[in-house]
Amino acid sequence: MSAGRRLHATLHFYSGSGQYRALIGEQLDVIEPLVRPEAEAYAVVQDRFATLLAADPWATRMPAVVRATAVPPPGKGDPWRLRESTGAGRDVLDLPGAPWPVLARSLAGPVEIFGEWSPWGFRPLSLLPDDYGGSFSVDLLGQAA
Repeated sequence: MSAGRRLHATLHFYSGSGQYRALIGEQLDVIEPLVRPEAEAYAVVQDRFATLLAADPWATRMPAVVRATAVPPPGKGDPWRLRESTGAGRDVLDLPGAPWPVLARSLAGPVEIFGEWSPWGFRPLSLLPDDYGGSFSVDLLGQAA
């Protein structure tokens, strides 16, 4: 299932306050057309994460959609960053390779990225579809590196 598609299925949630983790049970149907989740500003995501931590102090990550531009590292060994329109930056975590496909797809501008927000940075999981193409996941990023 690609990003932006909605799946009608039974979910079995893990215990905990955040209720962000679940196993997919019986898959009933894939609903068309694509659903575009709204991208959130970093400040909004940080506030949501703070609320999650207040409810569940052991939470380490949270799903989010951000609109950002990939920024190459300033020096060797430094992390790539994602910069939003306000100028705020966030370290990119756990990519299997350099995010050249994100940079190429963005055409040096922002793209909508689904991933996991954590205290340490943002782990991209997939790009959402846009006028330039369909969605793709970090699995493709690793193959492209």
